Amino acid sequence: MKKVILNIYSLRNGGAERVMANLANHLTVRGYEVYIITIGNAESGYELSSDIKIIELGFDSLNSGLVASIKKFLKTVKAIHKNFVIIKPDLCISFMTETNIISLIAGKLCHVPVIVSERTNPLKHSISSVYSFLRKSLYKYATEVVLQTEGVLAFYRKNLKIKNLQVIPNPILIRDFMPCEEIKKKTILSVGRLSQEKGHLLLINAFAKSDAVKLGWKLIIVGSGPMQNFLFEQVVHLKLTDYIEFKGRSLNVYEYLKEAGIFVLPSSYEGFPNALMEALSVGVPSISTNCDFGPSDLIHDGINGLLVETDNVTDLKEKINTLLHSDSKRADFRAEGPRSMKRFNYEIIMHKWESLINKTIKN
Repeated sequence: MKKVILNIYSLRNGGAERVMANLANHLTVRGYEVYIITIGNAESGYELSSDIKIIELGFDSLNSGLVASIKKFLKTVKAIHKNFVIIKPDLCISFMTETNIISLIAGKLCHVPVIVSERTNPLKHSISSVYSFLRKSLYKYATEVVLQTEGVLAFYRKNLKIKNLQVIPNPILIRDFMPCEEIKKKTILSVGRLSQEKGHLLLINAFAKSDAVKLGWKLIIVGSGPMQNFLFEQVVHLKLTDYIEFKGRSLNVYEYLKEAGIFVLPSSYEGFPNALMEALSVGVPSISTNCDFGPSDLIHDGINGLLVETDNVTDLKEKINTLLHSDSKRADFRAEGPRSMKRFNYEIIMHKWESLINKTIKN
């Protein structure tokens, strides 16, 4: 039985954590002996097979001052290396920059091949100059560097000048997001953390300027975050409390997606927009800012959705009006969205991972 170690900082709720949980479960079903090592807390926000062996190092964040960070970095490398020596894995897969660097050093010390994966926007994810240097120096030693989008691949190809790059996007569990045959409610839906980069203020202002209220549509915002009070005050200021609802964070976004008439992703930047992929999979006519990175990998403008200029309230207002006034355009997008997302089917994406794993182990 082949042994695979998956390294990540924690298993809390998040896109990277969900993909790692899915990958671990898939490999277990496929007959691999799977270990997950967490640098921090191992409490999982996602269901994991009881056959997966969890190793929790329990270390705090590495960013707590220079001297402390160096000590924790070395301590973490030592702990990962120790587990590599004990488990003798055929392969390690690591997610996120800091964990990737630690995994590569530990793997190099005991000759364990390591696949690393970046799960964030490289233009916005802040790392120290030391980690930036280590990333440029060490990623060439990875068996493969897995990225989520073609845009991120282009960035790494230009800035790291390495060849061992591959795009494997996030998977969508189609069975969890079945296309809806009929959508009745006049609701515009947006899902995401209520933080500045997610662009909800842009959406609220565009909604206010659009024909939505005149035509009897409402805006539903699902998510929580630091801008919640500010955004609510803006809604009050615009006298739109009867037309804009904040639903808070939800663990079952599908309940909102299946009733939505339009979905909008107004972000100023993304890593990989899972909410947009899920909306398209369900068949919700979708509008997204054409931000870095991800939306243009999912939406072919005018074919399965609409792309708008980032941070442009007028463009977003006009695209919202386009869908509000066109039943036929919404019907076209409802049909084309699910078809266009089939390439992100869970089994297809997991097959890409397994092919890469098998190739690495064989070599």
